[in-house]
Amino acid sequence: MVHETSGATARRVPRHSPSSSRRARCLRHSRRQSSESSLARLPLALLATLLVGSSDAQAWAGEGGEALFQNKCVGCHANGGNVLAAGKGLQIQDLERNQVAAIEDVVSITYYGKNKMPGFGEKCAPAGKCTFAARLTDAEVRDVSQYVLQRAQEGWN
Repeated sequence: MVHETSGATARRVPRHSPSSSRRARCLRHSRRQSSESSLARLPLALLATLLVGSSDAQAWAGEGGEALFQNKCVGCHANGGNVLAAGKGLQIQDLERNQVAAIEDVVSITYYGKNKMPGFGEKCAPAGKCTFAARLTDAEVRDVSQYVLQRAQEGWN
């Protein structure tokens, strides 16, 4: 700190330390690397779109049920558990006990939500019952629901 005086009062003026400028350089470097890696994936996605068409390219790029689950669900349902409500996990015995072991049931809960779980469907209503994040299309809800049932039947191993 440097002290400046003007008249009778002294004022402290912060001086940039070497460590703060080093942190700023690291932050700029990490942002640049992040944007460079995103740009590096762009040609691959464009190539996939050209080769197999847009809907197949999304599946080819990992936008299926597993990728959706990792993006939207794993925060509360890692390894088929449920961090908010014990006994309401995604293990097959939980799904059967709660009478939601059929694909239609899992799709409905994923789309509209139930109890503490928000709905993720693009037409989910009322808004307070639905996620505030980006919504899933009907096909995406079905994909993630099929993934959940498949993993439940495999014991999440």
